Amino acid sequence: MNRAGTIVALIITVVLFSGYTVGAKSSKSAPEVQGPPGVTYQGGDGRDCKHAVIVKGANDHAIEAEAEIKWLETRYPG
Repeated sequence: MNRAGTIVALIITVVLFSGYTVGAKSSKSAPEVQGPPGVTYQGGDGRDCKHAVIVKGANDHAIEAEAEIKWLETRYPG
């Protein structure tokens, strides 16, 4: 394969893999989480610290813990 062919193959490979890993979204939408009254969820999807889920409206540790458990049970049943 000549140099131009190698470059084209490399570009195609990069485009295919970057589209698969970066832009890929699941066809299923994430279920809506119903937390304790007054609690909302903001931030990311929880896949890592950079995309953390933020619990808003919990006025004590018990409600915050309940909200965290509800989120986990809804997103990861079983």
